Amino acid sequence: MKCTACGKNVEQAKFCPNCGAKIPAAPKVKKVKASTDPVVIKYIDKLAYSVSEFAQVIGISRGKVYELMEQNRITFVQVDGRKMISRKAAEEFLSRHEVVATEELPKLVRIV
Repeated sequence: MKCTACGKNVEQAKFCPNCGAKIPAAPKVKKVKASTDPVVIKYIDKLAYSVSEFAQVIGISRGKVYELMEQNRITFVQVDGRKMISRKAAEEFLSRHEVVATEELPKLVRIV
């Protein structure tokens, strides 16, 4: 900080040691506490999902969702230019891609 009266550099003082003028307080820095709590997403009660929400819920990228929509693999509605995926369409998409293991998967062998 600099003294406003004489211009001398002053560190951690309330008054200038050179001229005795009061040093203005340094601006306070806000500390942002990072949250350690897991984020709980509650999308269950929604009637329709945005592309970002749908991508986040099923764990794929937004680009992949748009690609699937372009290929007509996910049905969607457009509301005021915004593409939305209904809950029913989301459930149908997921049920079509459900995989049921009928045989035991082979064990991986590590080759060194």
